[in-house]
Amino acid sequence: MLEKEFKYFKDHQEELVKKHEGKYLVIVGKEVVGGYDSEIDATWRQKSVTNRGLSLSSIAYLESALTPRPSIPG
Repeated sequence: MLEKEFKYFKDHQEELVKKHEGKYLVIVGKEVVGGYDSEIDATWRQKSVTNRGLSLSSIAYLESALTPRPSIPG
């Protein structure tokens, strides 16, 4: 279902991590729609993209081995 997005992510993972490390990415097809500081912001953007009929999208959190994953408050 999200094969294009996953393939794009895997094929470009190294450069995406360098550019967007610590961000949540929204990917549609072979395009990065944006990098966001929170999963909530990325989810809102993802919903806006899919509501416009631009296809399915995926969200990926980018981290290297040295980047701590943000904790969820609460």
